[in-house]
Amino acid sequence: MLKRLLFILLISVSCIAQAQIRVQEAFLTMPDTLCPFLEKQQRYYLLTSAQEEKYDTVVNQFNGKSTLIQQTANTLRIHIADGIEYDLLTQHDTITFIQTACAPICSSIVKQYTADWQYIRTITPPLPGTFVEAQLQDGKIIYHDNTPALLDENEKKEYTF
Repeated sequence: MLKRLLFILLISVSCIAQAQIRVQEAFLTMPDTLCPFLEKQQRYYLLTSAQEEKYDTVVNQFNGKSTLIQQTANTLRIHIADGIEYDLLTQHDTITFIQTACAPICSSIVKQYTADWQYIRTITPPLPGTFVEAQLQDGKIIYHDNTPALLDENEKKEYTF
């Protein structure tokens, strides 16, 4: 009975481990349509330099500089080009992909994909603003409304509740 229970426990743990997508694997297999700035070899170089704690920079496809800024067990933050950052979060069998563009105000688009990059949905922020920025903090998406930065003082009074 104890052997059977131990066997079932080991099988369950291995299934859970297999269901978890590694963020590094997600970054390497990301379709070029989602990341036209970096070829697979460049993404691989960024990951290996980060493992050596060098966090090196590569010249991307549009002659800009790209750097892997931060990495945890299930998140990556990549500076893709001037004013553009990508965040990846892997949880179980989904990839959450955040594209943030700043010019000069930052705004983000958040989408979820399967482990093989099949589109699931776009996540809309709980904030009503026009320029909402999403960031990953401790494995959670945190939203900040940057819209008031564009408003004059009278508009800010009308905008805030």
